[in-house]
Amino acid sequence: MNKKSFTLVELLVVIAIIGILATGLLVGLGTARKKARDARRIADLRSVQSSLEAYYAQNNEYPAATSWEDLEDALKNAGIITSQLPNDPLKGWSYDYTDCDGKQRYIIRAQLEDPTHNCPPNYSPPDTSGCSDPNFDCPADCSWVCISFK
Repeated sequence: MNKKSFTLVELLVVIAIIGILATGLLVGLGTARKKARDARRIADLRSVQSSLEAYYAQNNEYPAATSWEDLEDALKNAGIITSQLPNDPLKGWSYDYTDCDGKQRYIIRAQLEDPTHNCPPNYSPPDTSGCSDPNFDCPADCSWVCISFK
């Protein structure tokens, strides 16, 4: 007998294999997206850090701000930045800022989606004592990455 078409079982097997491969691909893309967003968060904080150092050089203190928006306003009013500060790439997530030790130190932070793979090398969280926000926390597990300058 000459067979010129696929059986229903053969078609179902092929569809199942394609489904399994597609699922694996989507899971891999999700992880890559998390890593990319975390890398952007760290780069954003480094960019803001440069602006804060310029502010300090001009004013001999860091801005007193209680929110990311207040920080943006302080940097704009000082002529340090002309556009917006970067915002977290995920809607509903945000970056945080607090001044410490009489505005002689600051901490900026971002929450990471994948702290086990995206924590900066040799990460050690800064000391949060003496900060204007007593609830500001920088956990050692790198679920939040915090950047400070003394």
